[in-house]
Amino acid sequence: MSSLIPCTPLKINRKLKAFTCLLASLFLLTASKTNGQLYNSPQTENEFELVLHPSPEEKLFIHLAKSFYLPGEIIWFKLYVTDAYVNRPLSLSKVAYTELLDSANKPVLQAKITLDSSTGNGSLVVPAYLPTGKYVLRAYTNLMKNYDPGYYFHQAITIINPAKTTGSLQPMAAANYTAGFFPEGGQLVSGLPNNVAFKVQDQSGIGINATGVVIDQYNDTIVRFQTRKFGMSHFRFIPSPGNKYRAMIRYPDNKVTTYPILDILDKGYTIQLNESGFSQLSIDIQTNTDPEPQFVYLVAHARQKISISIAIQTTGGRASFLINKKDLPEGVSCFTVFNKNKEAVAERLYFIRPANNLNLSINMERNEFATRSKIESKITASDQSGKPVSADISMAAWLLDSFEAKTSSDIRSYLWLGSDIKGIIESPEYYFNSTGPEVAEVTDNLLLTQGWRKLNPAATANRATLYIPEYAGHIITGRITDKRTGAAAKGIVAYLSVPGERFHFSSCRSDEKGRILFDCKKIVGTENIIVQTNKESDNEYRIEIDNPFSGNYMSSMAPPLVISEKWKEPLLSRVTGSQLLNAFTHTQAQQFFLPNFSDTTPFFGKPDNTYLLDDYTRFYTMEEVMREYVPEVQVRKSQSVFRYRMLNLPYKRFFESNPLVLLDGVPVFDINKIIAFDPLKVKRLDIIARKYLQGAVSFDGIASYSTYEGDLAGFVLDPNALIIEYAGLQLQRQFYSPVYETSEDRKSRLPDFRNVLYWEPAIKTNKDGNNIVSFFSSDVPGRYAIQLQGITPSGQAGSQVFYFTVKR
Repeated sequence: MSSLIPCTPLKINRKLKAFTCLLASLFLLTASKTNGQLYNSPQTENEFELVLHPSPEEKLFIHLAKSFYLPGEIIWFKLYVTDAYVNRPLSLSKVAYTELLDSANKPVLQAKITLDSSTGNGSLVVPAYLPTGKYVLRAYTNLMKNYDPGYYFHQAITIINPAKTTGSLQPMAAANYTAGFFPEGGQLVSGLPNNVAFKVQDQSGIGINATGVVIDQYNDTIVRFQTRKFGMSHFRFIPSPGNKYRAMIRYPDNKVTTYPILDILDKGYTIQLNESGFSQLSIDIQTNTDPEPQFVYLVAHARQKISISIAIQTTGGRASFLINKKDLPEGVSCFTVFNKNKEAVAERLYFIRPANNLNLSINMERNEFATRSKIESKITASDQSGKPVSADISMAAWLLDSFEAKTSSDIRSYLWLGSDIKGIIESPEYYFNSTGPEVAEVTDNLLLTQGWRKLNPAATANRATLYIPEYAGHIITGRITDKRTGAAAKGIVAYLSVPGERFHFSSCRSDEKGRILFDCKKIVGTENIIVQTNKESDNEYRIEIDNPFSGNYMSSMAPPLVISEKWKEPLLSRVTGSQLLNAFTHTQAQQFFLPNFSDTTPFFGKPDNTYLLDDYTRFYTMEEVMREYVPEVQVRKSQSVFRYRMLNLPYKRFFESNPLVLLDGVPVFDINKIIAFDPLKVKRLDIIARKYLQGAVSFDGIASYSTYEGDLAGFVLDPNALIIEYAGLQLQRQFYSPVYETSEDRKSRLPDFRNVLYWEPAIKTNKDGNNIVSFFSSDVPGRYAIQLQGITPSGQAGSQVFYFTVKR
């Protein structure tokens, strides 16, 4: 059960310590005074932003086709990546990591998804071994691994597996309620007015109605409170020094639970934000740390960019700031308070609803269709003023029933609100579509209960590992150690290969901690990767490859699954339909294609010369081949040891050292082994007759042999090489949707029990803001939903849901 444990801003706000010294030295030197408030100059704010905005940061949103699955069904999803500062599409990372987590935060499915021009799409097949329960699909980029995992994208889904359900279907169990309390600013301080927000919810994370009281150690009632919309509200009280308090809550079933109120500070700071008219905010700071006047500082920042910074002296332990809302950006802003020692002591969030959104609409000739009918829709995208816009849109059409009662998250509310706070927001569309005086209070309660910030550049700078953006493709990392001592091996060259017709090769040199990094943008599907050092010079080292998925998790976001007795009949029908669908469309559902790659040439580009060995007299030894018709390579032999000397074409001289010799992308360091290889198995030889640089590693030319099948043709690898079966970027699965254009098609005896009628992750509207899509209904009657999610190049985001009916 939750208890009232104040959140300490010093733990949350280490992100701001990096610039507090700068704040101290510059604030008063470059400030202007208005109404007693000192505002820093643009020059000073630029200095702050250099510290707070050291590198790009990303947000990632996923559109799921639906939220309820059975074994064998496919989880279809589209990924959108934006710049965290302006919420515009960001084409920085080229890989996203997706994981399906169980209730214990254990990954049960994982995939690496190709990102192209800020978007990507993928699929996961629900395996038969997963038990019934709630799961969470989370996603992030390599760059996002530098930050709190609570700010990865998370979406709860339900999986029902009749073969893996504990016990039979039972009526809903008794409700299990929890409550959490959150002091405004992060702490309770004795003798000062404190505003405390609270949230009461059931086991499914839904806010509920409840009443409660705060009582002291003498059982005197201090304040009464009651939840409002979404189970949230707030109350104010002044803790007395030395007193102890507890909260008692009465739930809808009349159960009463007591929560101790802990960690009331004797000395500290409180912050209270209030609306001051239509256009202004007032922020009141109180402290009991020092009765003498002292400077306190207020910084407003949104997505690591400062919008306001003010200094003011306290009077009687109190300071008040007046903020113009027009000076704040749209979305979530964070107000952070610093004391006279430039230490962060309190913070809270504020939200301004974005004004310019993407409007999406669907025009269908009717909203009722027969089974196996063509459904044609005209999609229109426009801005807030109704002007047509070009947009990138994903679309899903699925069956609504007792399992699929809700749509997935909406991109607009996630980018502008959900991504800046922790936890799953109940009814996020409320905060964007509702009007009236209640909305501001409910929004403020949400920010007070779930609103803690993630930005932490100072902590990131101190990490032992800094995750870099994968701007060219997938990066594989690892470590080299000395076999004899276990110590990190510095300066050792390592080689990574994926053999094949379109092989991949990468090399790097280990740093002072033995870490290695390979750029592997072209690895698609599951492949054997071969990692090794040069055994001729470095044969005493061990190589380890890192798990590319994040090992950090937030507390489980998957609420317990409550199975209702009323699910029995519809579940039986859904299971039967799913099994028939898998039986008759298994082949169609296994159609894959490669993601788009702009460059499919070898890593060394265009070779200086290429020899197709079938075009020449076929000799029976590799030595004859090289001596007879490869003039760029001199073959030398000394004491039974062969060496290659590659021509340095620009200087018309031969290198003294061996070139890099590859066989299907795998380096061969022992020239004797390549000389002994059967040349009749070799199809092609590419020659790079010049110095070649790859990162910090240089080669005296390259001789790259390719076999007919790209499978090494029986070549024996070095026993010290590390060989790993590695899952690269996911192959893209083709969504299967049958076509019933003719009467013969409609009379087909093959059953069609699809509950997802359509999934298209890449719909582009033209300059007129339009596109036309069509699909066919299945044999399953019922009410269906169509959800559109989309974003424009300028960052306008929107989501819309439409409904239609299918009848027999």
